Amino acid sequence: MSDMHTRALEVAEELIGTSKDLVELTTENERNSTIFTRTLDEQVSCCDCCGWWFAADEIDDDGNCEDCASDV
Repeated sequence: MSDMHTRALEVAEELIGTSKDLVELTTENERNSTIFTRTLDEQVSCCDCCGWWFAADEIDDDGNCEDCASDV
């Protein structure tokens, strides 16, 4: 496992359940790394509705988290 992959997993864990900005937690080099961004995308998503980060497998068809999807 590469350092970028491991780092992306760490960042994903820190993002879930927060509205933190990705820029706060990562370096420009990390954000420009294909390995880092692909790994992060596989783990987390940022809700289009509320702006909170959640596990990627909880996304609805509109890009929202389960909480926002149930409010619609």
